[in-house]
Amino acid sequence: MVGFITEQDILSQLFPSIHDLIEDYAHSRDFEVMEKNVKEVMTKKVKDVMSKVIIAIHVEEPLLVAESTMKLRDISRLPVTDNKGNLIGIISKGYIFRALVHPKIRGFK
Repeated sequence: MVGFITEQDILSQLFPSIHDLIEDYAHSRDFEVMEKNVKEVMTKKVKDVMSKVIIAIHVEEPLLVAESTMKLRDISRLPVTDNKGNLIGIISKGYIFRALVHPKIRGFK
């Protein structure tokens, strides 16, 4: 793995940052500028947007470690790796929730 990309990585490219708003408040509400941003984001390459610092978890780690890592890092998904560091899956908060709650609730799908 060389990087990881999330919805937040993409969405953050579409809207002005706090720094941008402070520098140019007058244009921050300019919908033409926002439309231009959308067009620019649609032509960007993954390598230009992805997070290069990868936070992953080993397949044998307890769910609590995965949940705690996501909570501390304010992320919703983690790449799951094997003993060789190969990507074998992705775990999300939703998967953890279902794994913990599903056996306890009848009719939960």
